[in-house]
Amino acid sequence: MGGNKKLSGRSKSTHITYRCLGRKNKHICTNKEIRREYIEAYVLDVLSGYLFDEKLIGKIAKEYMAYQLEINADVIIKKDTIKKRLTEVIKEIRNLITVVARTGSEMMADRISELETEKIHLEASLEQICFDESSKDISIETLTERFNQAKGFLKCGELKTTKKLIEQFVDKVLISIKGSMVENETP
Repeated sequence: MGGNKKLSGRSKSTHITYRCLGRKNKHICTNKEIRREYIEAYVLDVLSGYLFDEKLIGKIAKEYMAYQLEINADVIIKKDTIKKRLTEVIKEIRNLITVVARTGSEMMADRISELETEKIHLEASLEQICFDESSKDISIETLTERFNQAKGFLKCGELKTTKKLIEQFVDKVLISIKGSMVENETP
């Protein structure tokens, strides 16, 4: 299949079509020329179905979460350490309150104050870590929404990388009387 560029009309607008090379040279093909817009729309539709298959959403979400766990291993360890220390501080506060109630010691009351301050700092740190970690989470619904949005952008050719995607995933487009087919290689 080869491209054909024509100028037509009073304004001499450019029309690009594709046709079988055997049509003009060997006169063995009877297929008509096909406008570029139709082929591009078809290729983008097939490519968007291939790249944005809804079956992939679960796998992408799973891989994303595994990736987040991998790069945030130190944050998870820090979070667990803070939780452990917070549990110890709460337990120590309870024990000291029991002792203060029995003895009325000011020294123990001061220690409770120190532990309460530490508890507040630990809770704030834990809350901040949880907030930072949750901002990296993505729900299946959000992923599905973004997935469908990108699929729409690809179909209408609004992605800046559309040409690169086509070059990467489409080897050739076969068009015959029986139908059309886009051949691609899985990277």
